[in-house]
Amino acid sequence: MEEHKLLTLKELCNLLHLKPGSVYALVHYKRIPFIKLSDKCLRFRLSDIESWLSSKTVQPMQSQPVQGPKRPRGRPPKKPTLRP
Repeated sequence: MEEHKLLTLKELCNLLHLKPGSVYALVHYKRIPFIKLSDKCLRFRLSDIESWLSSKTVQPMQSQPVQGPKRPRGRPPKKPTLRP
């Protein structure tokens, strides 16, 4: 029964540590699963939120040495000047 639990906005904000405005923005842009019971009533199914969070998880890559971009050392060569 817990997986079908519907969360209120306040409960979701506490779960995700987000402000209500941030959740409303996610809802507005349809970036989070939600249930619209009426024009003024939103709910969030716990199982949908858990799946959504899982899809947002980034897996770490295998440890590899990090190499930055190679830049030439020293001063750049002077441009030749053309004299008449």
